[in-house]
Amino acid sequence: MRLKKTIKQLLIRYSAYEISQNIYTKIKNQKLAYTVQKYRKTGNLPLPQMTFFEPTLRCNQRCKMCFQDRTSLSKQKELSLEQIVTFFDQNAYLKKVTLIGGEIFIRKDIIPLIQHLNKNHDLVLCTNGTLISDVEIQAIADSNGIYTISISLDSSNEKLYHSICRGRPEDFGNVLETIKKISQIVPVTVNCVIQDDNINILDALVDVCTKIGGSQLKLKLELERLYPHDAINRAIGELNLTPEALPFSHESRKRNYSLQTLKDKLMACKASGKEKGILVFGDPPYLLDHIALCYDNRLLDKKKCVCEAFRTATITSNGDVLHCPHIRKKLGNILESAFIEIWNSKKANAFRKELLENNMTCICENCPFMVPVSDLKNNS
Repeated sequence: MRLKKTIKQLLIRYSAYEISQNIYTKIKNQKLAYTVQKYRKTGNLPLPQMTFFEPTLRCNQRCKMCFQDRTSLSKQKELSLEQIVTFFDQNAYLKKVTLIGGEIFIRKDIIPLIQHLNKNHDLVLCTNGTLISDVEIQAIADSNGIYTISISLDSSNEKLYHSICRGRPEDFGNVLETIKKISQIVPVTVNCVIQDDNINILDALVDVCTKIGGSQLKLKLELERLYPHDAINRAIGELNLTPEALPFSHESRKRNYSLQTLKDKLMACKASGKEKGILVFGDPPYLLDHIALCYDNRLLDKKKCVCEAFRTATITSNGDVLHCPHIRKKLGNILESAFIEIWNSKKANAFRKELLENNMTCICENCPFMVPVSDLKNNS
């Protein structure tokens, strides 16, 4: 794992990461398409090697662009440290573990969990960076299995960060300092959600990244995912869901900036990043290739797509197994059944079949899990 991390740091530092990542992504997507094709024929999926695990869905921030309904999700019961450790020890084939939330560092036992998983798993940590003290940073430094850490930063200045995005002015400087310290230890991805409120200052965020981390950082510019009420209702009908399976909280949000503005800003950020030695990339991964369709939420109208969740498990803080972190349809629970039984259960396979028959669902628009594989006109 230390060798993997060192190679990644060198690739980022010497501007070769994007090329190698593009090659890796192409191969990965080809494997995914083959896996789904085989699944269509056999009705079974190989056990996943990757999992998204949610230690908690509690969060210390109330970000205006967050689509998760914290009122309901944060009340969910959480597995104990012992239960989590036992599960991963018994399912060692889950080699890559991404810890997401909520805010994972709200859990008082998150460092013992990271230290245990660090022994036999490649780890990715997703955090808003506000609760990481020097104690946690030292623990991260002592861990060899942390592949990368994603830290949220949606503005280049404290005023906007406070008044628009996250509502906690005291966090801004703390997050910058945390990014600076951690980027000296492991690769850091700074994650920025593109919104009406920050689109005109995105290029300034490249400058901020240059000052605090330089070539140790990547900057991910994430297109905000929108969930209008009619799309939620359509997905509920298509996939036979309950409203609780789509706990979205910002149905009224929309994009008021133009498509041309989005194009111009993304290109300006990439050019600035190239000049300053910061890798800037879009999210979802296909954003720059299909920017007009992504802007209009119409990719699924034109493209046949498959889903990374066909080879990636999602496990919630109470042990529920989901298809993905966004469509929260319970397929089973690890406290009630063995994961191997849930993964290819009738319930899981019936849900996957519905997704494939519908070419995913409108809720999947702009999801980073989704992979466009071909034009629809070539598959009729």
